[in-house]
Amino acid sequence: MPFDRKTVFPYEVRGEKLFADPMVVYERIMEFVQGDLTVHLERAYMPQQAMPLPLPMVPPPEGAANDATPPMPPETPSEGHEDEPPGLKMIRAASRRVISDAMRYALELPMFDRKTGEGPTVAECEDLYFEWSDWMEDKKKASATSPTPSTASPATGSLGPWSTGKSSASG
Repeated sequence: MPFDRKTVFPYEVRGEKLFADPMVVYERIMEFVQGDLTVHLERAYMPQQAMPLPLPMVPPPEGAANDATPPMPPETPSEGHEDEPPGLKMIRAASRRVISDAMRYALELPMFDRKTGEGPTVAECEDLYFEWSDWMEDKKKASATSPTPSTASPATGSLGPWSTGKSSASG
């Protein structure tokens, strides 16, 4: 999946505009979930009828929100999951927290402080994950439809679309 070397993921946390290297975000998410991102996404969002049962146990990654802090309720209830058994709701909530914590880890965001109200909530981090995921999909589609970038030319020193704007002669 080729990227323009200057492509960065723009995001906003509580009104502050920030940027992240998309590949570092991906690598840190995968490090946090120990490669089990798909498992957590399925547990959190897959319709109950399509969910394989029994669910295999996946321990929470090191650094996940500890159980001493009660989970924050979702800002909006998950559509289509209102009538699920409580155990499945708990599994969904735990996987949503893992996804949220993975994004918090990937973007080096602080934990939400209940005393001050500072820091992004679980729902905000979850939203950031989906913003990043949608942004990555858009970049994949754009790179699949764009022409193949030219390679560096030894005669001109050009790096095609990755040019820094400086010629080799100007140093």
